[in-house]
Amino acid sequence: METNLFKCLRECRNLQVSDSLALRLQDLLAMCEDVARGCCYLEELRFVHRDLACRNCLVSSKNRDNRVIKIGDFGLARNIYKDDYYRVKGERWCPIR
Repeated sequence: METNLFKCLRECRNLQVSDSLALRLQDLLAMCEDVARGCCYLEELRFVHRDLACRNCLVSSKNRDNRVIKIGDFGLARNIYKDDYYRVKGERWCPIR
């Protein structure tokens, strides 16, 4: 992976529209779609990331033709359905329905 999404967005912020690496609305929507698909996949596996942020999303390439966004850093990820309960902010256990 080339960089994380936070750095990529910061670097592209000051690019001119004519620059081939400048982000268009379609590019941003495609990035959002990649992250959403990743979240759906995690949900299928019954995991919640708990720290989803641009810094934890990896960008494969700055070139729009090869760009894929992947979710990374699963240090805080948990299987929320393991016991059908989930602890909210370290407090009480809440049932998952």
